[in-house]
Amino acid sequence: MQVFVHLSASQDAEEWTRRWSAGTLIGINERKPYGYDRAEAHGCNVVFSRAHAERLPARALRLGVRALLGFDLVHAFRNRAEIQRADVVWTHTESQHLGALAMLRILEGLQREPARSPVLIAQCVWFFDGAARKLDPRSLLWRALLARADAITVHSSENLRVARGMFPNNHTELVRFGIRVDEMVPARRRARSGPLRIVAVGNDRHRDWSTLVAAVRDFEACSARIVSQTAPRSTGRGCARIELLRVSRNEKLAELYDWADVAVVPLKHNLHASGITVIEEALVRGLPVVATDTGGLRSYFADDELFYCAVGDPDSLRRQLELCAREPDTCHERTARAQTKLREGDLNSEAYVRRHVELSRELFERAASRSVSAPQLVPAGK
Repeated sequence: MQVFVHLSASQDAEEWTRRWSAGTLIGINERKPYGYDRAEAHGCNVVFSRAHAERLPARALRLGVRALLGFDLVHAFRNRAEIQRADVVWTHTESQHLGALAMLRILEGLQREPARSPVLIAQCVWFFDGAARKLDPRSLLWRALLARADAITVHSSENLRVARGMFPNNHTELVRFGIRVDEMVPARRRARSGPLRIVAVGNDRHRDWSTLVAAVRDFEACSARIVSQTAPRSTGRGCARIELLRVSRNEKLAELYDWADVAVVPLKHNLHASGITVIEEALVRGLPVVATDTGGLRSYFADDELFYCAVGDPDSLRRQLELCAREPDTCHERTARAQTKLREGDLNSEAYVRRHVELSRELFERAASRSVSAPQLVPAGK
């Protein structure tokens, strides 16, 4: 099966691998983007989208079209040959699948005879959090394009509920996101009696830094380090227990995980399992995790695996932090249980890619069956 992985222009596979090797790709990542190349072990030939060299006018055009439409049509057009050549196209976010769907529809309209079209799996992350509820022209365009996808996949049970209500005629499915777990650190048991060391990592717009700051401000027996490229520089200002850091090398992030006793993932209300990547990374590093109970995270981890706090509630968050400080054995037990699920369940990159392969085969065989059973038109006069 010929698989084309259509990623954003900023996620060129060669550049990704170069940064991964140099240690400047932050987080627990794979050698190739998101481990999609693991599909080769399941009988697939995997090709990744390429970022094309751009001079300023071309870049301005691409970004201008992207700003107008809300997705990268030019990037999809530049990769059109590989998209059309593929049996199946995998996408990672809305900008890619909307771009590919629009490009295919445009080419379809320009061609005199029906062209072979690949099966396309549209992975949605943010669409159902906002645009799905709007009725402006751009959102309506997105909905019309997405309805043409062969399958809509999401990372969250909350997103799945909305997707099935909005696209009842599409194949919609929850595919849990997973990361590389090959080098898992055994669950740690906090031995020190000093302040609880907290690390909080994330760039997602749904990170709730203000609730974390409010929880830590009145919790004297702790020290917190926030690692974010997007958190306002004023975050934690005036509180000596909070430090805001920007990291540019992966070993520095690993040092922060090693320094910490617990990882905190504070979240605003969302539907797309915001924070799941950081939760899994912290668990791989052996840390217990306190996370906000939102975004369908319970479809990944239960109460006996994480420490959940209420949305926007500093007191609830502080109580969970105090519990972590007070009961190291409980922390160890929950972390070990969550790690077992990561290793043996469907919450790792191997399982994530394997489900993509299985779903692709199902969809491809279904499409082939429809093609064979379709009536053959006889030209007039024959």
